Amino acid sequence: MSNNTPQHSNVLIPSQPDHYCLVRAVEEKFNEVCLMYQKLVGVDLMVPKHLNPDVIRCNEMRARHKRGDLRHTEAEHRSVKAVAEWLLEVNASIRNQQKPKIVWG
Repeated sequence: MSNNTPQHSNVLIPSQPDHYCLVRAVEEKFNEVCLMYQKLVGVDLMVPKHLNPDVIRCNEMRARHKRGDLRHTEAEHRSVKAVAEWLLEVNASIRNQQKPKIVWG
């Protein structure tokens, strides 16, 4: 392969412990926010259409992690961040609070 040929960017790379914990925390927060939204608003929380691909990628990655394959792609990493941001926004909204700012390291 020559240096001018771009490499495929969606390759599985080993997940660091911080990333694995973030994925677990987002999954737990997703379930918590869905339950709270249902209790407070009275309807099921609907994921915005533009986030559907991100949620699917998060679910695929989480399933892989549960099988013991602790790897992720860059697209999955971006998706976890997008879902986390959305969950914070929904959580703040139903609690009548300002959305906290996330500083990604």
